[in-house]
Amino acid sequence: LDSMDTMWALQNLDVNSSQKQEESLEITPEKVKQTLDNLEKDIPLKYSNLSWELINFYASDYHKQTERLLALSENLLPLMDSILRAHELPADLKYFPLVKSAMYPHFMSKKGASGPWQFTYSTGRLYELDIDSYIDERRNLLQSTIAASEMIKDLYKIYKDWTLVITAYNCGPGNLNRAIRRAEKQTDIDKIYPYLPSPERDIYPAFVAMRYIIEQKEELNLTSTPVQWPLETDTVEIDKKLHLGQVAEVLNQDIHLLKDLNPQYRRDIIPASYRSFPLTLPVSIKDSFHLLKDSIYHHRDTFYFELKPEPKVASGNQYASHKPKSPSGNHKAIYYT
Repeated sequence: LDSMDTMWALQNLDVNSSQKQEESLEITPEKVKQTLDNLEKDIPLKYSNLSWELINFYASDYHKQTERLLALSENLLPLMDSILRAHELPADLKYFPLVKSAMYPHFMSKKGASGPWQFTYSTGRLYELDIDSYIDERRNLLQSTIAASEMIKDLYKIYKDWTLVITAYNCGPGNLNRAIRRAEKQTDIDKIYPYLPSPERDIYPAFVAMRYIIEQKEELNLTSTPVQWPLETDTVEIDKKLHLGQVAEVLNQDIHLLKDLNPQYRRDIIPASYRSFPLTLPVSIKDSFHLLKDSIYHHRDTFYFELKPEPKVASGNQYASHKPKSPSGNHKAIYYT
């Protein structure tokens, strides 16, 4: 359990990590098995000893963090649900990022995977996410969920099995294919589990555990810890370079709230010099933004961007030139045929 990436992400949910569930959980492996069998589900939920341990991990050892995660997810799950359904995918997949990243947009794994859906740089670029020094769309829930939906559809075309799709997403198709070969081409998760890389192979049991916790949170004495979040948000298009600090100061908003709503902007700068970008705002200030847009763009721009004068070009020389020197010393001409 100590190797799970989710542990680090859970520790960033701003609650006391020493607070554990004081009451003993009145659940048994047999009861968990029965509940999983009877749940209405889009994806098979197979019980394992590890899933049992992880239920206790989430509900007992990290009780307060799990409560915080459940409260946060109430605001974010509807968006993922709508995107997954639009891509004709099982709605239960919306619980996957709770396990992958604890929904922490800035979480980065040891392998460089980032965002709620934990895309690596190369996979993120493959699925058309913008990633550079100013923007990282892996952190944006809307864009990353769309990209994850496309990736999951591609994996399902290969494996035709949701258990294998979840495993391939976390372990990589190459590792999964090798595990299947070593398991004599068996595809049951219990058969291939020993041949999968650790700790990535724990993802399916963790998904099963989280699915159980979502459905049985009252039985597990898990209550939603309040999370400050705007009731409604909307996006506006930004077509000029803009700093979130400019928006916060002119509209008298908490800069941390704007950062939480727009985690994809690495330096708090929207680099809209070459194309437009979305800015997510509370609905309550959207009209004020449009009314004061010009003032916001110009507000302390020299402070936020340290504007520098354009470089001067010498008179009569529109372009800088460089004349290479001839090679010195003994040399031979090389001819390509």
